[in-house]
Amino acid sequence: MKNFASFLLVSLGISLGIAQPTSTVNQRYLLEKGIELFDAGNYAEAKQQFEQILALDKRNVPALFELAHTYEAMGNYKKAISICKKAIKRQEVKTSILSNFYVIYGNSLDKNGSVKKACKVYEKGIAQFPDYYLLHFNLGIAYLGNKQYQEAKQQFYKTVQVKPDHLGGHYYLSMVARKLNQRIPAVLAGARYLSLDIDGQRADNVRAVLPNLLVKNLEELEDGVSILLSGVDLTEENPADNFMAIELMLDLNTVKLKEERGRSIRKDIHGPYFKGNFTLFCQLLDNYKQQHGFFWEYYAPFFYSLNANNHLDTFLHFISPDRTQSKEWMKQHEDKVAAFLQWSEEYEWD
Repeated sequence: MKNFASFLLVSLGISLGIAQPTSTVNQRYLLEKGIELFDAGNYAEAKQQFEQILALDKRNVPALFELAHTYEAMGNYKKAISICKKAIKRQEVKTSILSNFYVIYGNSLDKNGSVKKACKVYEKGIAQFPDYYLLHFNLGIAYLGNKQYQEAKQQFYKTVQVKPDHLGGHYYLSMVARKLNQRIPAVLAGARYLSLDIDGQRADNVRAVLPNLLVKNLEELEDGVSILLSGVDLTEENPADNFMAIELMLDLNTVKLKEERGRSIRKDIHGPYFKGNFTLFCQLLDNYKQQHGFFWEYYAPFFYSLNANNHLDTFLHFISPDRTQSKEWMKQHEDKVAAFLQWSEEYEWD
């Protein structure tokens, strides 16, 4: 809600330092108060503030949007849907806020169990606002909930292309890749997520699966190790996002490390195997310009550049499953952490 606050106040036509009619000032106060109450989780009280605004001016679109948003948060999806449907039909609704009505409309349909209808609403919104990342993201979530993984993946592609720092886009793209048995794409999207967020449950979830993905195709036997090839349709000529060569090199490297250490892969999966494999992984992305597919073209250059700019050692502490050791290292190397974060923020995404 906070992201909407300043935009909505501007939409009311209110400017600080300029005298405003009493009614307009009152509406502004009520809107600010309502947003504060919403952010605090006091939805019933927030609803009252927005309803007071609409009693003063039933054409106040920002208040109408906030009311729909509040009804969605309260679980009253039918009311939220009703408001959004009416708002979308109104000619005076500005383009800049109309896209958000489509988001609330679709979300409410999805949460109310009407997934197909929700998808149609998101698609209609995307037809009008093709570069609005929230429409793509929420359509992806609807597809994911309906187990339409390929369709979900396409929408999460769009999400992170339009907004490269969108946490949910990277997180769910990694999840979808895992469900589609696409090992390296899952690593790429998951690792990118951790470059943006290292705390919280989602970050812990990603850190927990990355080590397993880096040794996923290995099966330990009594007399050695078996390597299983997976993840690419070999019947397709020159398939997109073909990482089979990298998968094989990672698996061979793990076998080599196992022979050198004489320990089970699974026992050391979060230690030397993980660090060694991720380092090799970044190095193996050097031929990304000769490859094709979203993950090769979007994510691979980032991690290749990360390594080339000497940030790999620092980044390994962002993704390491050993959070205690990593946190201590980061405290002792704040300059390196700051340098990596600055480089990551300034990285130019194509």
